[in-house]
Amino acid sequence: MSVHLMLTKTHNGEEINVPIATESFFSRVWRPLAEKHSLFYVVEMQSGYDIEQKELIKITEELKVMQTHVMPSHELTNNEKEFLSERIAHVLNRLEKETQYSDVKGWVA
Repeated sequence: MSVHLMLTKTHNGEEINVPIATESFFSRVWRPLAEKHSLFYVVEMQSGYDIEQKELIKITEELKVMQTHVMPSHELTNNEKEFLSERIAHVLNRLEKETQYSDVKGWVA
């Protein structure tokens, strides 16, 4: 199983499927770091929720905050830090332009 984000209504009409992490990596790495910094939308990705523009903006904001805490983290190995940092950058790259589209819709699970 994996955690991923799916945008079904985007600025250009194409669906966007963004893999976030495997369930085990999310549980072991993403979730504890997000919980430590009170990043609600990141923590809840594993449970799942619907997304509209407001949620997408919050997700990208929280991912940016999370990214600033990856490298200084003492709980993660260097490999985990590198992988997580690259994954967050990839997710942000895929999502940021969609935050400008007021009718964006999707879900995360």
